[in-house]
Amino acid sequence: MGKASRTGATQSQLGRRIGAISTRISPVANRVEPVRRLIAHPRAKRLQICPHIRFQYGPNRMHLLNTGHAIEFVAPHGGGAASLGDERYESVQFHFHAPGEERFAGKASPLDMHIVHADASGKLLLIAVQFMPGHANPGLDAMLNQIPTRPGEEKVIDSVQIDRSALLPKKLSYYTYSGSLTTPPCSEGVIWIELKQPVSVSPRQLNAMRKLYSHNQRPVQPLNGREVLEVGP
Repeated sequence: MGKASRTGATQSQLGRRIGAISTRISPVANRVEPVRRLIAHPRAKRLQICPHIRFQYGPNRMHLLNTGHAIEFVAPHGGGAASLGDERYESVQFHFHAPGEERFAGKASPLDMHIVHADASGKLLLIAVQFMPGHANPGLDAMLNQIPTRPGEEKVIDSVQIDRSALLPKKLSYYTYSGSLTTPPCSEGVIWIELKQPVSVSPRQLNAMRKLYSHNQRPVQPLNGREVLEVGP
């Protein structure tokens, strides 16, 4: 997929900023629930120069797992990556929530996708994509025809390929903050990248996803002093 058209002059600067946020704020130390999403917040700080976000995705075999909480696509080893500035994070899995866990101007999207990545040290980067009603999404169709319907059921289909780049928006401006996973084990110190532009999902596709899982999101938590950084226009 494309990349944000920004210079790399302050990549290390924002990298240090993200690192400082991750180190300074801990949900456990603050004695609050893991902070996740408060998007389009009036205190969000806009950054016009930022690290490039780049996606190195390609077709992978279909490997789906019904966890009982979400439909998870398991990425093969070396099956794709995302880079934020000079840092590279390998893709681990992606899953969906209906309705979405994020809040834009106080409202949730009907569906979201979370793509989980990890670097060589195990540090996590999570990309969130929102789906809004519109035309059918070809990337979703490839999955919907194969989704395991029973909790614990797993399918590996070598003959069917899925490309995560087909599920990404064209514009890669984003919000970012330090938070935690919203599914067990709820790991902390996660760099969240909330892509601002949504992608489309048809009513038929949305209904199919809702039949599998509805209201599988965690409650939104207050910021508790955390910064939300807005990157790009």
